[in-house]
Amino acid sequence: RAVLIDERDACLTHALKETPGDVVVGIVGAGHVEGIKRMWRDPQSDALRRQALQEPTTPIGRHVATAACVGMVPLTAFGLYRSRSFRIATGAAVTALAMGTAWLAVAVQRRVDFFQRTAFSGEASGSES
Repeated sequence: RAVLIDERDACLTHALKETPGDVVVGIVGAGHVEGIKRMWRDPQSDALRRQALQEPTTPIGRHVATAACVGMVPLTAFGLYRSRSFRIATGAAVTALAMGTAWLAVAVQRRVDFFQRTAFSGEASGSES
């Protein structure tokens, strides 16, 4: 716990020292005041501040867990694909998506054609030539 508080004190001290201006006001918890005062005066605290501000390295376990999850996705998909009902549902969903996309493309094209016709003929403004 003391390590976390010291690191937080280092981050707060760094933020206060790097803030531009002649007068800096910082509102911090009572538990950090002594640590900030100590680090503010101590020139050796710069090393601790640099260490506290470094991004921690990622443990190898996180990479292994990510690889396991990514590997499970294709295996699960393959297992679901083997199911007949899943294939039927997937086929229906893909067909519906394709039909919806085709309808949307036609509707957008019709709307664009309408606006192009009305913009050049003056129909949209209500003027008759």
